[in-house]
Amino acid sequence: MTDAIDRGERHNFEEAVAWAARVHETDFTDWDEHAQWLRSHPDNARLYGLAVLALDDVAMQLAAEQALGEVVANDNAPLRRTGWRIVGALGGISAVAACGLLAISFLPLQQAQPHTISVPEGQTRSIKLPDGTILVLNGGSELRIDAVRRATLERGEIFVSVHHDQDRPFELIAGDRLFRDVGTAFNVSVSNTAVRLDVAEGAVRYEPDGAPLEVKAGQGLVLSGESIERYPVPTTSIGSWRQGRLSYRNARLSRVAEDLTRVTGVPIEVPPSIRDRSFTGVIILPRNDDATRRMVGSLLDVSVHADVAGWHLESRHSTY
Repeated sequence: MTDAIDRGERHNFEEAVAWAARVHETDFTDWDEHAQWLRSHPDNARLYGLAVLALDDVAMQLAAEQALGEVVANDNAPLRRTGWRIVGALGGISAVAACGLLAISFLPLQQAQPHTISVPEGQTRSIKLPDGTILVLNGGSELRIDAVRRATLERGEIFVSVHHDQDRPFELIAGDRLFRDVGTAFNVSVSNTAVRLDVAEGAVRYEPDGAPLEVKAGQGLVLSGESIERYPVPTTSIGSWRQGRLSYRNARLSRVAEDLTRVTGVPIEVPPSIRDRSFTGVIILPRNDDATRRMVGSLLDVSVHADVAGWHLESRHSTY
């Protein structure tokens, strides 16, 4: 966790952890109460996001220990009152997997000929290249495999885990921008206005017409026109959409809606009046559309109306 919790925030953080565990129980329905708690203190949304990440880290650690057949015991540091927290984290992850949004089909490509792959919104797909590189495509994405070590992201979002070859670096083109791996795991998304790169491991070299720019693990870039913005990003949140978790820091609601559409397959309309409002927090998707809609309304502090065309976000307040 990259943000420190000071002593004065400890009580609120414990409440946030309790909410994070409750929200991801399969029978959770107290969305209005959850929304009231989020609005009751200006730091609650941030602490809730940190609590979700903390529980997720615990769940992943336990899963890894289980997979290795390890038994962890520490009599000097008992897990007092944390069992329900771990169960809450594991319940949230299992609920996401059960919803079917994260089903991944592996498509090994045995030939290095050009090949285009399109993924419908609401689905994901994983491609294993002959060299061992793994490409995971989010919903609403289109990728062209140009060669064994080169691909073009036409639209959407991709997480890349590169099998590094110093003599033949992997290259990804996104929005006419060239990225070259330096021993890497990274995430790239393309929207109508920007290309976003986040590096989880190693480094990626962005190669514009001018001097190359190296982006290291824990860093990100937003490229829009001639503008280049570099920012820090927690590595645990990079590509977290693969686990049904969307993490944000000061993100516009328009971007959040675009990401939700990719993952859920539901078109989401955001009116101009709230499109630029910022959101910081973590969204973990429940197992059904109704629960997702209520969670989105609660976390983003908006009203969410559904019809045959999709979801429509509206302000809960007359002015901002």
